[in-house]
Amino acid sequence: MFCVLACPRKLIKESGKVNKRGVMYVEFLPAGLQCTGCAMCAIMCPEACIEVYK
Repeated sequence: MFCVLACPRKLIKESGKVNKRGVMYVEFLPAGLQCTGCAMCAIMCPEACIEVYK
């Protein structure tokens, strides 16, 4: 959940759901269009699950 803490606009949240491995994952809020593409979420993600592009 490092990406949740790293997002300066608070556009990422815990989904409340778990994947097949039983790990809770995150999702972007509907206001995700306000993302500036700073890539802090991708930098902080230890699993390298996030790609940021404009």
